[in-house]
Amino acid sequence: MQTLIDEHLKAIGLQSLLEAPISIIDKEKFKAQVQYDSPETQELKIRNNLRYTIRVGAHQNPDFFKPLAERLDELLKMKEEERISNTQLLIDYAELQDRIILGDQESRAKGFDTEQKRAVYNSMQVIFAEAAEAQTRLLFARIEGELDLVEWQDKGQVRKVIENKICKILEEKMEKGPARRKAKVLVELLAKRNNA
Repeated sequence: MQTLIDEHLKAIGLQSLLEAPISIIDKEKFKAQVQYDSPETQELKIRNNLRYTIRVGAHQNPDFFKPLAERLDELLKMKEEERISNTQLLIDYAELQDRIILGDQESRAKGFDTEQKRAVYNSMQVIFAEAAEAQTRLLFARIEGELDLVEWQDKGQVRKVIENKICKILEEKMEKGPARRKAKVLVELLAKRNNA
């Protein structure tokens, strides 16, 4: 049965959906992949790649990807209700793609060269706006010693020290309770993305 489905998809030009997807961050390769496809196939490939990128990104960098996920859901609902043309939908998909690419490039340009640092920087942007870069650097400077410890993520006492240091920085812009909750989220994010 699967062979029959695969052959049908290949016959209608959906061959590349069966292969490993090309990252939407590599805009030129992605554009080359979809340029000769029908508008419906282009929309399907772009939608699937955006959905995948946003879903994976949301686990690694929730503050950056959550608004993108909400926008994608909104676009898909509009498409389902036929309130948006295919052309406008592709334009809006391109805007989402550009936001992902620019966000990544901006973080890297500021020296946040790991996924861990980019995720924290994006969270700090939500809280500190223009001061996010300086606050992110301050945060990593303050917790550098703890992050250098072997398997720090498995040591409750070390996690608590990191949380307290982050909380102190966040309390400059947030009330104590929300700052504590956000610090816990950031510690989890750091632990998940350790050395990534």
